[in-house]
Amino acid sequence: MSKNLKKIVALAMVIGTISVAAPAISNTNFLITKAYASSDENDNDTFDSLKLETSDGSSIRLYDDDSYDSDNKVDSGDVKEDTDYYAKTSSNTIHIDIDGVSSKYVRVFRKDGDDGISDSTKGKKVSSDVSLSSGKNTIVVRIYDEEPDDNPRYDDDSDKSNDYTIYVKCTGDDSSDSSDDSSDNYDDIYLKSLSINGDSVSLSDSQTTYTYNVASNIDSVPIKAKPDDSDYTVEIDGDEVDDSDNYKRDVDLNKGENDIKVKLTDEDDNERDYTLKITRADNTAAASTGTSTAASQTSTATAVTNGKVGWVQVNGGWQYNDSIGTPLKSQWIFDRNYGKWYYLGTDGMMAHDTYIGKWRVGSDGAWIS
Repeated sequence: MSKNLKKIVALAMVIGTISVAAPAISNTNFLITKAYASSDENDNDTFDSLKLETSDGSSIRLYDDDSYDSDNKVDSGDVKEDTDYYAKTSSNTIHIDIDGVSSKYVRVFRKDGDDGISDSTKGKKVSSDVSLSSGKNTIVVRIYDEEPDDNPRYDDDSDKSNDYTIYVKCTGDDSSDSSDDSSDNYDDIYLKSLSINGDSVSLSDSQTTYTYNVASNIDSVPIKAKPDDSDYTVEIDGDEVDDSDNYKRDVDLNKGENDIKVKLTDEDDNERDYTLKITRADNTAAASTGTSTAASQTSTATAVTNGKVGWVQVNGGWQYNDSIGTPLKSQWIFDRNYGKWYYLGTDGMMAHDTYIGKWRVGSDGAWIS
């Protein structure tokens, strides 16, 4: 074979090799490009679930109208795109929990009032807490086809896939988070009145936990829980009560904190649970009356013999009754059980978190030396 012929054959083999290899290289580039593109695009344009939570993780009910009626509740897995929903909470800070769409394709917009989001409003990542103003708030949870900027404007909707709009009524004030344990997760059924050991408890629709204290020698207390509607079922510490027993039951107390449950249920199986944290003192309280300064310790001891002598809770505060049941007023007393001084005001109520002259008393009412 001549040298020229050998060159022609060799060249043909090289060209053939390149021709065979070229499609494989081209396909590899195509696959890489396709995989890269798919990582930046959102394949899901609706949520599997969407729910609101308070700052402590409690769920907030969603409704399909602003009557907040239990018949209009919407489960978190039933929310639909481009649909308006309603919620109310006493929490000033909420969190939005989503499922079914990667969070990087989701942004949250909020505005005061219920007249829509302004064009210039900037979105936040769904992982961020949402601060609410007292009153009405409009929240739009938006899904994008592609990952947006960290804080896109509301009117920049070219890559928008779907919006979910929630009108949230905040019943708390603007200064602090007034979220109660899990009150937002309960239905709209309430107690009409509540009393512990004969003392009326001031009820709030946004509160489900209440505290009460008794002396160490009080081993049981009567609890009366009257429902807002006579058709409700009431249980106190697991036992049902009704109108025939005046919605009242005696509950035994251990020393220390006792968690007593009061449960309401209506005919539609809507529920609300109240928790009564009743603390029974570990030791018999003994106190001493003294003069008007904390430095003086001239005293006469008065022992507690029943719930009406010694420390007595009145309207959420504390008084100290003498041996005949009369509240002591405008004086310091020395509690020998705790070894601390307390001040009783002109109304007989124990002072706390304040100064009495130059002497400071703490949140527990005790003089801080």
